[in-house]
Amino acid sequence: MLQTQKKQIEFLNKLLEYVEELPKDKEDILSLINEIKNTELLIPIIGGFSSGKSTLLNSFLTKEYLPVGITPETDLATEIRYSDEEYILAMKNNEEFDKYQITQWDKIKENASKYKFIKLFVNQESVKKIEPLILVDMPGFEAPNKLHNQAIMDYIVKGVYFVVLINSMDGTIKNSILKELKNIKELGRDFSIMLSKTNQLLPSKVEEVLKNVITLAEIELEYNKDILTLRDSSQEELNKVIENINPEELFDKLYLPLLEDKYFDITENFSYLISTLSENSEENQKEIQEIQKSIKELEEEKNRLIKEAEAEYTDSKIEAILIDIKNEIFSQKLQLIETFITSPKSFEKEFEAVVKYAVTRHIRYGIEDISLDILDKFTNNINLNTSINPEIISQITDSIKFQLNNLSQNMNKFFQKKGEMTDSLRSVFAVLAIITNVLAPVIEVLILFIPELIGEFLEKFQKNKIRNELNIKFDNEIVPRVIDELKRELPRVFKSQVLEIIRNISEEFESKLKEKESLLEKIINEKESQIIQINQQIEKYEKYIKNIKQLANEYIYKRREND
Repeated sequence: MLQTQKKQIEFLNKLLEYVEELPKDKEDILSLINEIKNTELLIPIIGGFSSGKSTLLNSFLTKEYLPVGITPETDLATEIRYSDEEYILAMKNNEEFDKYQITQWDKIKENASKYKFIKLFVNQESVKKIEPLILVDMPGFEAPNKLHNQAIMDYIVKGVYFVVLINSMDGTIKNSILKELKNIKELGRDFSIMLSKTNQLLPSKVEEVLKNVITLAEIELEYNKDILTLRDSSQEELNKVIENINPEELFDKLYLPLLEDKYFDITENFSYLISTLSENSEENQKEIQEIQKSIKELEEEKNRLIKEAEAEYTDSKIEAILIDIKNEIFSQKLQLIETFITSPKSFEKEFEAVVKYAVTRHIRYGIEDISLDILDKFTNNINLNTSINPEIISQITDSIKFQLNNLSQNMNKFFQKKGEMTDSLRSVFAVLAIITNVLAPVIEVLILFIPELIGEFLEKFQKNKIRNELNIKFDNEIVPRVIDELKRELPRVFKSQVLEIIRNISEEFESKLKEKESLLEKIINEKESQIIQINQQIEKYEKYIKNIKQLANEYIYKRREND
């Protein structure tokens, strides 16, 4: 186990000493401890088809476990894991699996269409040595669209760091790969770039290609790390990249925001207990009534927002998203036209990458904006219609905003989480699910539609047509057809997901208000039973807050300063 994991678990175990009187916080902490213990750090190896990913990994494994030169149709993501016994698990969509012997790749190939990804278990010291990092051999970017996009979508959110292979024979970073890297960057992930198959070029040509790749990576991706060159056998180079991946830092990035959020929750709850102890029972009863009224108001506000969702969020937001997507595609028009003129066969892949990047980016922003807007409406409604302590509402709002603002850090945990989510974490994970649920079907429709559209285009235009004609075609037919397709597809999936956002944020508010209600009832009951010495209890809770702040300073804030 990593030192960071141990420290995080140690911090949470120490928090447990103080939360016996906060059952919900105790439940959240126990869930978080279990999650931290079981989190995996997946490192996908990505690149174009036949860029040398499997060859590189076989070199790292010192044995040819992975098949090389298989067809794109059978290319599946393969997680490489350590085990004394060597075998393969082929994972299906329903989380069931088929078990194969280590040499039965032909049988897996025959049934590739029914599998989601592969787990390859090998008895190799190189794999054991890098634990808890788990390398993943990814499908190539030229694999069939459905397989490729499913794998990339899954592993962008499950992966914590990416190793990118750029085929030196391409001479540069292809636009389709560049867009995928921008998507990865957009979702808060980091990566290292390696130049593969350099043994197939003269040294002078390798140097030229390397300069091209470095320049493009710096300008387009703000990439400032070294780019290593790979020949046929490149175990040493991959080891260098892996050695520069700091699992401790990756783990910190994944969990420090959640630890901090839980620290805020607990200290706020103890502060709330102190304030309720200072009030008389009549005032506390009145606040309980206000909380109960607020919970009813939440239900009414939720129902109102649901009724208005189609007009207020779905229609207007989709229109704004479509404008942003259209502008994003048009910003790449000249480059796409040049791609078509020089290599019509590459145009489809380049155009698909541009559209997918635009859709991914702007739908994500749209969903996040809607989430924050709905949250503000709930907050304003409660503040206007009840006399509940505004500080309580502000604390709840800030907690949910904190989670929403840390979406990229939480994506990994959402896709690896097993079992039920605790209420305090439900909202942020639900929003992440919404983003991917919207994107997946929309992108699937696009990748089926674009080849048909481009096929028609290729039939009508040849390379000798002038750029002006291509420009007109792009403006008047290609982009409008894509936007029309999005107009048909987006409302179907967007409306249901907006309703889900409303429900989840409402449930998060309700859960936190009920927690306050429970704490108030606890104090009232103890007062009435005369089992509580108020001053002593206040002193105890104040001491708890002080001690918890010291723990947070030691395990969260000092660690950040040191990093």
